[in-house]
Amino acid sequence: MHIVPPYDDQIFPYRSFPPWQSLMRVLGLIADILATHARAAPLTAVEVRLFQASRQIVQLACGDLSLAQWHRRACVAIDRLEQAKRAVGDYLASGRLDAAEARRLVVTVDDTIARLGEAAARIPMPDAPLGDA
Repeated sequence: MHIVPPYDDQIFPYRSFPPWQSLMRVLGLIADILATHARAAPLTAVEVRLFQASRQIVQLACGDLSLAQWHRRACVAIDRLEQAKRAVGDYLASGRLDAAEARRLVVTVDDTIARLGEAAARIPMPDAPLGDA
C-alpha cells in the first residue's frame, strides 16, 4: 500500500499547506464581510461547509493516508467547497450579500479548490489501481 506522507515535518503541517492557507483567506473574508454589516447575520450555510472542508484539508496535510483515503478526503473537501459556493449564491439572492461580496467569496473559494487540485497533482500515483488493501 502506498501512503501519502504529511505535507511537511512541522508539528502542524496543515498551517503551511497551501489549500489551508487559501481557506483561511476565505474565512478572513467572511469575518470582514460580517464586520461591515450593521446587524451581521451569520452566513451559517457557508461557514458550516467551510468547516467541513477544513477538517478534510487538515487530514490531507497531516498525511499518513493511503492514496485512496487521500483522494476521498480531497473529493469531500472539494464537494463541501462547491456547496459553500452555492450557499453564497443563495445569500446573494436573498440580499444578505451584495454582488461584490459574493464574487470575492466565490473567487477565494475557487482558489482553495485550485490549491487542492495542485496538491493532488503533486501526489505520486502508482501504476496499480487505488485501493485500501
